[in-house]
Amino acid sequence: MRKYQNIFEGTVFQSVLITLNSHWDWYIRKLSEFIRFARSSISAPTLSNADDKRLARADRLPLSEQLEIMELAIGVTLPLSADERQALKEMALVRNLGLHNRWEIDFQYLRETKMNGLQVGELRLIGIGELQYWHSLLIKLLSNSGLECAKRFNAAP
Repeated sequence: MRKYQNIFEGTVFQSVLITLNSHWDWYIRKLSEFIRFARSSISAPTLSNADDKRLARADRLPLSEQLEIMELAIGVTLPLSADERQALKEMALVRNLGLHNRWEIDFQYLRETKMNGLQVGELRLIGIGELQYWHSLLIKLLSNSGLECAKRFNAAP
């Protein structure tokens, strides 16, 4: 119980992280449906079959791939720095640790994270500052992707 005491105390943060990711998955699913509809309604350059399939299942891709296919389909680069993109990747990695590994760091997480000084078996705790930053990045991403879609597909019915 002592090992997990910090986890139990941080349950609110963990729940918020999972909720943020769930809302993002819903948003990206709806946005990709709209993009596919809008692209078929206006004269947009054709996506390859592989890219169209990726767009159709965007909500099931890793977040970095979601951004990649969204940018390709919209035809813009969203205004996120490399550090912001890495922070969003970290957010998704931490969420996966929570859902699939009881917040315990594993080898897969260590291979993909840019964080240092962590060891397999340690608990990955979430602080309020980190959670607020991830939230602000999702809001930024949501605002910018919605705006870019509105500009790009304003002729769609």
